[in-house]
Amino acid sequence: MAAFSKASSANIFLSLLFSASSSDEKETLTPIEEAFALQIALGKSQAEALRIAHPRAKNWKPASVHVEACLVMGKAKVRRRVKALQAEFVEQSMWARNLSIEALKEVIEAPDRKSDVVAAVRELNAMHGFHEAQKIEHSGSIASIERRIVDVTLASANVLDAHVLDVSSKRTDAS
Repeated sequence: MAAFSKASSANIFLSLLFSASSSDEKETLTPIEEAFALQIALGKSQAEALRIAHPRAKNWKPASVHVEACLVMGKAKVRRRVKALQAEFVEQSMWARNLSIEALKEVIEAPDRKSDVVAAVRELNAMHGFHEAQKIEHSGSIASIERRIVDVTLASANVLDAHVLDVSSKRTDAS
């Protein structure tokens, strides 16, 4: 799962907690089960989630933690809650992604500078995974490898910059 900052995790937790508690179809989970499900949805291992959700578990033997975490995760209502939380995280993540795309499109459509267009297109390409795979050959020292990666990256960026500037200049010429 995507990594969330502590502040956003707390905000997400509170919004999910309040939205879920008002739902009629929510199964009753204990506070430990609810906290456990949240930690699992945030990407923690079962043992880590149990240690966070159950304060006494920090003093338990690792084997005991693993057994109890397995038992908690084995409950159908906990598994359903984890899936519901994960779906909510995906929905919130996609919403933020859509806002980012819209903001970058606005920069492309009305840039302050030509370099803004280049940067926005580069970011959109990165968001959508349109970068070419890089082949890295290893020979020699680490410094030479780093230099080759920098050279390849700069060469690729220069080609993209030239293409974007050409496209944006055609757009202004056509206007």
